[in-house]
Amino acid sequence: MLSSSAGTNIQQSKDVEMSERRFNGEEQFKQLLSIGIFNNRTLLKLMVHAYFHQLTQGCGLENCKNPQCKRNTSVNETEAAKLAIDFAKKAFDKANPQFFLCDIVNPILPNFSPTLDLCVQEECLQRILEDNAKSGDYSVFMDIIKRVFSSDSSLSYSFQTRDALYKKSTKEKNQIDNSSVERVYKVILGTKNESVIHSLAHAIEELGKRFNTHVDRVQNVKFIVILLQCPLLMEPSSHKSLLLLMQGILKLSPTVLKQLKEVLSYTPSEYLSSFVSIFQQFITVQLYSRGYIDEGIAYATRLLGIINSANEKKSFHEKVDYREFYNDAVNNIVDIKEDYIRWTKAQSTPNHGFEYFNFCEFPYILDPNFKSKILQLDAEIQQNKELRNAFISSLFRQPTSLFCVLKVDRHNLLQTALNEIMNRADDLKKQLRVKFIGEEGIDEGGVRKEFFQLIVKQIFDVNYGMFEYDEKTRTFWFNSHSFESGDDFKLIGIVIGLAIYNSIILDIHFPLIVYKKMLGLKPNLEDLKEAFPELGKGLQQLLDFEGDVEDVFCRTFQVETEFFGHVETHDLKPNGGNIPVTNENREEYVKLLVEWKLEKSIERQFRAFIEGFKMVCSDPTILDLFRAEELELLICGSPVLDFEALERTTKYADGYDRDDPLIRDFWDIVHHFSEEDKKKFLMFCTGSDRVPIKGLGELGFVIVRNGDDDKRLPTAHTCFNHLLLPRYSTKEAMRERLLTAINNCMGFGLQ
Repeated sequence: MLSSSAGTNIQQSKDVEMSERRFNGEEQFKQLLSIGIFNNRTLLKLMVHAYFHQLTQGCGLENCKNPQCKRNTSVNETEAAKLAIDFAKKAFDKANPQFFLCDIVNPILPNFSPTLDLCVQEECLQRILEDNAKSGDYSVFMDIIKRVFSSDSSLSYSFQTRDALYKKSTKEKNQIDNSSVERVYKVILGTKNESVIHSLAHAIEELGKRFNTHVDRVQNVKFIVILLQCPLLMEPSSHKSLLLLMQGILKLSPTVLKQLKEVLSYTPSEYLSSFVSIFQQFITVQLYSRGYIDEGIAYATRLLGIINSANEKKSFHEKVDYREFYNDAVNNIVDIKEDYIRWTKAQSTPNHGFEYFNFCEFPYILDPNFKSKILQLDAEIQQNKELRNAFISSLFRQPTSLFCVLKVDRHNLLQTALNEIMNRADDLKKQLRVKFIGEEGIDEGGVRKEFFQLIVKQIFDVNYGMFEYDEKTRTFWFNSHSFESGDDFKLIGIVIGLAIYNSIILDIHFPLIVYKKMLGLKPNLEDLKEAFPELGKGLQQLLDFEGDVEDVFCRTFQVETEFFGHVETHDLKPNGGNIPVTNENREEYVKLLVEWKLEKSIERQFRAFIEGFKMVCSDPTILDLFRAEELELLICGSPVLDFEALERTTKYADGYDRDDPLIRDFWDIVHHFSEEDKKKFLMFCTGSDRVPIKGLGELGFVIVRNGDDDKRLPTAHTCFNHLLLPRYSTKEAMRERLLTAINNCMGFGLQ
């Protein structure tokens, strides 16, 4: 069996002077024999397995000359077994040892790291386990586990891909055979042997202690990825080991931490997703069991950030879904106001410690609803500040409006809205009130909703010329040939900012790249594919083409656009019309074309748009909370019309309750509405057909009894999301009255 040494210390940089030399099978055997970690009986069995593997499966060398390799001989399994036993015995001849192993690493034999720590491949562990299982004595297998899994050096050089093991030149950047690691853990846990499983758990804990104590000596971080694949870390009983591992990782130097992010970025997404689950479960268990935020939760949150950074380096189709980083426990039970306060204090306290830990600094863990509430809280604070300033100002100087009041003409909406906004630029962060000139009504929210609805409808009318509509993607894009002034594009930016600031959902349909640009992100080919699928597909075909690009595609670094029959040319680079696109420069061409289409061609329009937006949303720290997808949700609301959630959360007043037969009939009618009628119903009741960011369950919908007259139509207080519903005598009468109301809501019923 193995010697009593149960692991090695964290490797030190001075020990790496051996460099990453490659052992071959003969050297592996001699090293194992010299250090005496196996008895001869165990080592003989391993050599038999090693030769049998070589004779039946080969060694992996493409130009192997060894006559005793499958590449150069053909024997059946019976013959191979006899030869393997014979060859293995000859290795133990003290007077004249003979070897027939290929000149390459043999995966059946334990190998050695550059610091001569024992490391293994899956095949080695499998053979040892099979032999131990037959005898019922798992001591050798457990000693191997203790030795390998308690040493960072051993583990980092174990379970390598074949290319990494054989030191082959390859484009494959991931050197860990993650599927092999997964199978190894499955085999270990599959023994159902408590001693075996305990040996693994104990080894991981020991490694955590050494790692945490000697973190400055770490040179290779692959062991961290291999440890994170261990299913035991999902168990609360292993949280002590996980805590040690987290502490060690967070102590790594920036250089080594960068190396870890690189290794994680090469890790297949299904394993990266499982790593996310480990830390999510840790946070959830700690929050619910303790009821407060401790340093362990802070560690796990930061570790999720490291994985998130690695995930962002992956290509679009290989990424873990960003929503997997949301933590339900954090989003459901953390006090938003307290977290916001700690966040603001942390911003003014560089290099703060745990006392100011907050989740806003780690927005990947927060869902859009939490973030929207942070934004609303910040907006309320800003609005209250403006209100106080206006009140104080009115005491000593000319009275100042406590609100941002826009008086607009319904028949000249865009111009009067633009004039009012520009005249009140200093008031935009006050709470908004809207009044239509010549009309009665106090704006408690409903008038404001109608204002946004009407102005968006006019601005995005293709006949107005500011935006183009794509029938295939059903999205709007800036008209690069628009005759409209920059003020009009500034207006829509201001409108979107005001809507965010005043919690209004807008009926806007931009491709995702617009929201990315609003956050200051650079566009790429994937963005172009989403916004302009045909163009994006063509550019991808250009990149993937294996023939002569210049001869087949006949393109230059120049693009053409047509406007009212007039063709304009645009050079993507100086003298672009005379530079052909070739196999060598096609990546540059695609990059420049993406930049031109999504940035330069609409530079004037977007500059005005973003200038208007920042007149209201000027604090980048708030916007930095959001991803582009989340910003779209914030502005446009959820696309899901979940009327079941609306029914579950609806409240009733003045004689109605959820068990009333009329109410049951009401919901049966509404649930059978078409999607279009459901949107009309929302418009009628709330003044908007958009769904709040968290869904219809967050609407705060109330149904109020309003008399017993069959002839009376339903009405609504859109400011408060109240439906005033008469008690109709029949279900059919209610259906007819509801449909009449929602199809004519612009003419009556809105209050």
